[in-house]
Amino acid sequence: TIGFRNDNGRWELRNSFYKGCLGCKSITSLIDLADAPVVVFEGFFDYMSCIELGWLPPSCHNAIVLNSVSQIDSAIPFLFSRQVILCLDNDSAGRSAAEKIKAKCQVIDDWSGRYPTCKDINEFLIK
Repeated sequence: TIGFRNDNGRWELRNSFYKGCLGCKSITSLIDLADAPVVVFEGFFDYMSCIELGWLPPSCHNAIVLNSVSQIDSAIPFLFSRQVILCLDNDSAGRSAAEKIKAKCQVIDDWSGRYPTCKDINEFLIK
């Protein structure tokens, strides 16, 4: 199992059999650059796939990993005063999350069109 620390100091856990959280679920905010847009992902594998594809230089961006679309409300305060790029899934939950963010934040780009025939960035990378 691989673990990714979230903003509550807990661990988002993933393997081929399990997807869950050890402790309280939360977003993972990777915010270092004051003037850079924030790129929003549903999960860590999408974030890492985006870096692997070369779409994001690893040290030149801000990111929010939702760890679940149910965490949208926790992410809004990080996104409200910034430009936002969306990298959410091409499914009903991802589209619904995108609409909620677009209603409250300044979305400058929605990259889901880069992988239109795939569920998410990770599936695009694998194909």
